[in-house]
Amino acid sequence: MIIERLQVKALADSLAGWRRAALAGISFIAPRCHAGNGLPQPARFLLGEGPTQPRPDPAGLFLCCRMRQHNDSFSHQSTWGGTGNMAVLVTVPKTAVGTGGTTAGQMDFIVWTSIDYGLTRVGGPVLYYDDRPDLSAVDELCIVGHGSPGQIERRSATDMAKMLTEGPKSVPDSFRKLIVTSCYAGVTVGGQDGTAVIDVIAAALRRRGLKGIEISGAMGPSIKANELGEVFKAVKSDKLGTAGPIQDRQIINHNLGVQNKDDVTRYKGTTTDPKLAEQAAKMMAKISGQFYRDFVDELEKERALFAAEQTMRTVYS
Repeated sequence: MIIERLQVKALADSLAGWRRAALAGISFIAPRCHAGNGLPQPARFLLGEGPTQPRPDPAGLFLCCRMRQHNDSFSHQSTWGGTGNMAVLVTVPKTAVGTGGTTAGQMDFIVWTSIDYGLTRVGGPVLYYDDRPDLSAVDELCIVGHGSPGQIERRSATDMAKMLTEGPKSVPDSFRKLIVTSCYAGVTVGGQDGTAVIDVIAAALRRRGLKGIEISGAMGPSIKANELGEVFKAVKSDKLGTAGPIQDRQIINHNLGVQNKDDVTRYKGTTTDPKLAEQAAKMMAKISGQFYRDFVDELEKERALFAAEQTMRTVYS
């Protein structure tokens, strides 16, 4: 494994956690994005929000899976709930790390926390989506990644549905549970029926004969963390201008990013060993817990969140 390094400027109350991450082989860096002209630009988008322009470097998509039977490639045991062998698919677009050509995915703290949320509910470990892993023994699945209407991490809902339902590596006939943590997963594209992420996946599962599976998707930028419990929060579309500055301020207050001249960038984590991803997710969820509580409290005071019954939309395959 290449030598990992710690490249963060966290204050004393978070520094111990960052040091533990470095010792565990995880590098945390400040994220950068590009406006298409090669110049670095500040990264700015709401919690888990879909890509904007300019867009941050891909933060990564994961599938947290519970396996039905033993598979040597999934021998790593999660410290979270669940029975049997488990797998988490790291569908982060891979990037080169170090001089040895090792590849890994860079995930911001929001994705890490969402992974922890998924691991708690369906189990792990973590696998890379780019490796097109075998899901044929996966009964329960949690998709984690930044989303926008009709997309997850710039991957179309159609492509995601094909991966889940077509070919020898698709989910089995015993598949029974799907959680989608991505933002806007319940929102249609241009108001056209059947185009939301959950609609497209549900239709594909139905065509496969996998009927009656409940799938819920957020109706806006979603906020989810074990620190907040089971339910999602989602920001109202007419409150994005209010929520953005609140998020930036809370990120700085809790040492989860850096202040640039005009914006705030969030720290990203990189590990070259997928087996460390569960540890990283658990640690990052702990570090960011107070951020989520304070962020949601302030959003609630501003009435920026959907009512509970409007936060998610549910469909069935």
